[in-house]
Amino acid sequence: MIYHALMANLTIKEKAYGRIKFYEFPETGEVKAPFIIIDPLDVPIPKDYADNTWLAYDCLLQIDVWSKKRTATRELSEKIHY
Repeated sequence: MIYHALMANLTIKEKAYGRIKFYEFPETGEVKAPFIIIDPLDVPIPKDYADNTWLAYDCLLQIDVWSKKRTATRELSEKIHY
């Protein structure tokens, strides 16, 4: 779900396509273009119930942007934030 939401943004798709990873961190020398790393920090927790059915989950995620250029990191971070 998160991957598809990120890919819906044209800037993110253009600059980080193929380098959006889950749980995987690139090697130091591998960062030639921007990487986006999605890292869950906790297990999903049921949030709302109705008729003994979970309606929603609370998820805590960390999304990192790795890049050699500060401006590229900032641009992608702002697109992810909004």
